[in-house]
Amino acid sequence: MENQLNIYMDESGKEKNNVSLMGGISIPKDYYKEEGIQKLNEKLKSNAIKLHFTDYKPHSLELYVEVFDAFFKIKDAMNINIMAYKRSNFKNHPLLASKINDMIYEKVPQRVIYGLLRKQSDLTPVIANVYVESSTEYHNRNLDKKIKKQVNEHALYRFNNFKIQISKLIPKNTEIGVEFTDLIIGIVRFIMLNRPVVNEDGQISKTAIHKYELIYKLMPKLKILLSEIKLYELSQQDHLDEIPFKNYLKFFEAHMNLLAEKGYLKV
Repeated sequence: MENQLNIYMDESGKEKNNVSLMGGISIPKDYYKEEGIQKLNEKLKSNAIKLHFTDYKPHSLELYVEVFDAFFKIKDAMNINIMAYKRSNFKNHPLLASKINDMIYEKVPQRVIYGLLRKQSDLTPVIANVYVESSTEYHNRNLDKKIKKQVNEHALYRFNNFKIQISKLIPKNTEIGVEFTDLIIGIVRFIMLNRPVVNEDGQISKTAIHKYELIYKLMPKLKILLSEIKLYELSQQDHLDEIPFKNYLKFFEAHMNLLAEKGYLKV
């Protein structure tokens, strides 16, 4: 018998952002068929709903809560693997600074996906289907084909008992698993940055406030899910350091609760 696993991957923070995240979520295929998740998937594919944490607006609060609650029901079956990095750490390489994007858009995605597969059982084979939100960078590099080829070769080299059967680049708003991944890594990055809502000129960022309000609403369940995240920070010399996410969360929660006390948030 083969166990079927779906993996969804997305990123948060592009070239103009120094701190970037690339993350993936693995879900057993049968769990992904859960009724609430599939109803949302049908709405997404029919363009009845759209999701994107970067563009979040308060009128979408109920939708985001519904999506989060649907996936929270299967929280014990999900694994979340995220890699965080700063481009500036690699721009000073004496010989290969010009290859930063090749590393980020090829090597990092493979590490994210391999991290979700490498500790599967040696007794029962796992067949994985990988879905990555398409982008120009991924398309130009044929990332879907490279992920399948190189991760499978790595599995053979280490004699891991898994295989990537399908690897696809898919457009935005076509698979709810990818959109949920976008939501999670967007929230994780927002928490890590812990930005103020008032700038040096005294101007209030409504966009930031709306996202704080969303996270405040989700936090009771969100905190449970975030405690299971495997977060790695990529430093120079290819060091991957696992960072307990609570290290970021404690500062963010203190800041968010202060904002609520001062009346910046409608909670």
